[in-house]
Amino acid sequence: MIATSEINHPLLQQGYVWRSVTPDDFAALATLSNLNNHASGLTSVTTVEEIEEEFSDSDFDIASSSRVMAAPDGSIILLATLSDFMQPPVRVFADMYAHPEHADLALRLEAHKWAENRAKEAIVRCPEEARVVMHSFCIGGYRPDEAALETYGYKHIRNFYKMLAEFEDAPPAVTFPEGYSVRNFNFEADLDLYVATRQDAWRDHYGYIAQPDEALRIRMREWRENDPLFDESLMFLVVHNDTNEVAAFCFLRQEAYGHPERGHVQILGTRRAHRGKGIASAMLQHSFYSLWKRGQKQVDLEVDGDSLTGAVGLYQRLGMQIDYLEAIYELELRSGVNMMTTALES
Repeated sequence: MIATSEINHPLLQQGYVWRSVTPDDFAALATLSNLNNHASGLTSVTTVEEIEEEFSDSDFDIASSSRVMAAPDGSIILLATLSDFMQPPVRVFADMYAHPEHADLALRLEAHKWAENRAKEAIVRCPEEARVVMHSFCIGGYRPDEAALETYGYKHIRNFYKMLAEFEDAPPAVTFPEGYSVRNFNFEADLDLYVATRQDAWRDHYGYIAQPDEALRIRMREWRENDPLFDESLMFLVVHNDTNEVAAFCFLRQEAYGHPERGHVQILGTRRAHRGKGIASAMLQHSFYSLWKRGQKQVDLEVDGDSLTGAVGLYQRLGMQIDYLEAIYELELRSGVNMMTTALES
């Protein structure tokens, strides 16, 4: 049992319990997520299986990094988690969703206090000179979450977009730029190629912190093991025909999380040396066509609304529209030298 001194709220005197998540909570957490989705204006539906997958990462310690406020009847009115998997953890992530009717501002603020205290435990694993921040996301315009973040002291720093493409007719088959071709990803043979490509492509993404290659391999293996919709036939590499160098990658999912009627672009990126040649455009159009052949007439993806590489404009030119936005809030835990990517290198 977790010491109730972690938070201070009147519900603790009414039989409610502040504790870590257990697997027995997954169904109740799916219910809570769907209540929160509906209240914030989303149409997505969270399944128990998705909650189970969310808590399955080996770098997430469910006992120390999750908390719920559980009612006497076993229902859950708030979930808070803290992820500090970055190496070093100079950027940690606090996530919270709450029952729209039973979680008041005071409880949300107590949950943010727990997250900050838990996040500060990661500072000892950071270089002494490094700036350390905590980031938290909420649906843009959903005032209960925004008000809690703002009241606690977070600053709104940027937005992420969920973008959506819809097709009445089949997207055209794509011809890749001269000198390049697309092939399927083979997990065992291509894992190291993907890791090297991702390390290079991701350097120009806001918030990037160079990670050990093995950490990326582990995350890929866990995606394959834990996601029942992991499908290598929907994972593609773009290769330079002369050098055989992998120039870009695009990994798809048959169903978007919360939207089985949509396909989903899970992750994509192009190496610096191969940008400006139309590869990203061709790769995304190839994704649309591949998912259309699987019966999906909608495709979504997530993108930094202020993408350093201009990704939003590219997606809009290919017919994608903003479905909704997630606001990113930042709380500085320690000032210092910023180790994250925040601008393009000259």
